[in-house]
Amino acid sequence: MKTSFEKIGDVIAAIGSDRFPQALSRAIQLVSPFDYCVIFGYYGTAQPLDLYDTFPASKRQIFVENYQAGPYLLDPFYLACTTRLASGLYRLKDIAPDRFLQGEYFRNYYVQTGLAEEIGYFVNLDDGVSIVVSLMCANKVFSAKDFRDLNQFLPVVKSSIEKNWPDLSARFEGKADANDQGKGTIRLERAFLKFGEDILTPREREIAVLIAQSHSSKEVAGRLNISIKTAENHRANLMRKLGVRDVAGLVRFVVRQGLVDPAAMEAILETYEKKVGPHLGARVVARAWADEGFRARLLSDANAAMAELGISGRQGEHVVAVANTDTTHNMVVCTLCSCYPWPLLGIPPAWYKSDAYRSRAVREPRKVLADFGVTLPEAQAVRVWDSTAEVRYLVVPMRPAGAEGWGEERLQKLVTRDSMIGTGLPRRAEDLA
Repeated sequence: MKTSFEKIGDVIAAIGSDRFPQALSRAIQLVSPFDYCVIFGYYGTAQPLDLYDTFPASKRQIFVENYQAGPYLLDPFYLACTTRLASGLYRLKDIAPDRFLQGEYFRNYYVQTGLAEEIGYFVNLDDGVSIVVSLMCANKVFSAKDFRDLNQFLPVVKSSIEKNWPDLSARFEGKADANDQGKGTIRLERAFLKFGEDILTPREREIAVLIAQSHSSKEVAGRLNISIKTAENHRANLMRKLGVRDVAGLVRFVVRQGLVDPAAMEAILETYEKKVGPHLGARVVARAWADEGFRARLLSDANAAMAELGISGRQGEHVVAVANTDTTHNMVVCTLCSCYPWPLLGIPPAWYKSDAYRSRAVREPRKVLADFGVTLPEAQAVRVWDSTAEVRYLVVPMRPAGAEGWGEERLQKLVTRDSMIGTGLPRRAEDLA
């Protein structure tokens, strides 16, 4: 195995050649291991250039093609580049807005990546282009030592990138507006001006832009030097004027005004709202309740059984179905991060990702269940399943008494999200009678 100094030599030797991105990625990998690397070039409001990536074919659609189609416009890394964030190493969570996890970009796009953490080297070039070398981990976060080591490697990354891509702006072929450079919110502002100039006040337009980028009222207030109450009043007023009820509606409004390709963003929104979520998991469970043959196939090979219903994992993960019985109750956790069968269950709840749940679910599952209002007979053992990036678990709860002979559509109404995680039980049949 080559030493870090030998890898640096490989990077230097590869400058100016097609081998450079790979040599750089391999050198960084020696400093701190990661699962995926992608190098994007950003220039004004133009679509990012994929300069290099290590994604397998099954992942590239999500990480590159879907991203370039529109979601990048709400990506904190992209927004940081358009404001010319100083060259350096940054964690995504450190530059993201305070409501990033509740924002539309995260909920409707980023969750599809299944990443535990992403950090990036930012390098600003003299021609106005910003390069971001994104390092991604699926099952762990970068430790403080990892970050320190990677940060010490920054001079190598920065100087080699500057020498390898001295005139990258020419590759954008006029796609970016030179006047947009350094204006991270320009397309958002134009979107609201396009329709809102006669409806929204200048302050309301400012706030609309920040809300669309996932900033909370508190953060909006701090950025604009106004009170939180004032920010909330402006938020309520602008949403009323635009005829939208929530942030998703606000994002759709922006899409309609030309911020991103409507088809691209609407496809992402539709995927979350209609094509994935607990209703799909409920459909699988209901079929298992109603059809013993399907139940047997589901427990033997969940992916094959779900394919019968036209349902598949969208991240390439393998799904394992585990059934509750009179003697065993199953519960799912991810002790490393938040691996979760989101196509079947939707976005994981906040508590699923919390340190408290991840640690206590393993140590004291009965107490955790009690916290959720679930009390099991002492004779019923609790088995905890630990999800990974490769394997996700679906709990098949026991069919409630009194639901015998029900059709699948009616049975689906008894299935809850938490019952498919194992932290809850299905609804009672009498509740739907």
